[in-house]
Amino acid sequence: MDWTTYKSIAARADVCSRELIDWSARRVTNPAVREALTDCLRGKPWERPTDAVQDPRVDLFTVSFHEPHISGLIVALEHCDDAGTKRGRHAIIVWREYRHFIHQLTGGEVTHMQAADTVNRLMAAFDNRDVDGIAGCFAPNALYHNIPMEPVTGVDAIKASLAPFMGMASEVKFEVLRSVTNGNVVMNERIDRFNMGGKWLSIAVMGVFEVGPNGITAWRDYFDLGQFQSQMAAIQGG
Repeated sequence: MDWTTYKSIAARADVCSRELIDWSARRVTNPAVREALTDCLRGKPWERPTDAVQDPRVDLFTVSFHEPHISGLIVALEHCDDAGTKRGRHAIIVWREYRHFIHQLTGGEVTHMQAADTVNRLMAAFDNRDVDGIAGCFAPNALYHNIPMEPVTGVDAIKASLAPFMGMASEVKFEVLRSVTNGNVVMNERIDRFNMGGKWLSIAVMGVFEVGPNGITAWRDYFDLGQFQSQMAAIQGG
């Protein structure tokens, strides 16, 4: 391969170095996102010019994984300890360019499989009490309405709204009883369980999720506030 061809390949948004992929994978906590990055390295690297330095760290690989994973990766890198370093800023720029690239390929549309995968990833993040993983499932200006509570908008506001529940519970389990997807809309019937001081609070919930190219754009949960309040009173009363 000549240098002109090699440079054009290296400049592609869907081509990254082994070093960048490895670096990114070490800074995410979500197992699905880490596995998606690792899968990229299982393929064959691009051939290099014969007079190039043969350093495996700069091997180039074509990357390909679902949009929800790339959004989760970007959020994790934006919140990691190295986000403000030269390497961190570079990695965030590279992955943002890749997200823009796949949006152009898909026309910005979300398939029913991508929508379901995003919501399933959110449920798993709650089970793991993974706050960064939860945040990575949402679009920047997402709406969260835990009816009959007041709605909140934006990832930071959503994290703040969920923090009291996550902080009080030593374990969290979102048991999905049924789920249906129509286009970019996912609806699931759940039992949300929170272990508080060794006692479980269990709430029946109906959730509606709207998913866009950058993650969940709207999440509405419907539940019986009286059921929640009576269980909380019993737990707090000992």
